[in-house]
Amino acid sequence: MTVEDGTLGKGARKERTSRRVNVDFSNDAYEVLTSIARRKGQTVSGVLRDALALEKLYEDTVLENGRVLVEREDGSLREVIRP
Repeated sequence: MTVEDGTLGKGARKERTSRRVNVDFSNDAYEVLTSIARRKGQTVSGVLRDALALEKLYEDTVLENGRVLVEREDGSLREVIRP
């Protein structure tokens, strides 16, 4: 996507590097989000970007007939299963 930028001259276009979105969260979900952000020392936007990256990893893996596994401290494995 490109946007017109008057500083580049008439008709010049500049690539957009980010998008602004508005999202409504329940109070409980927002508390979880801000708690994670504080714990990680990140912004809420940063936490959401990380969550999106994990969702993409999960979806790409499942689409390739793979499985996503979590290894616990004791070495046991659990499969991540989502609806």
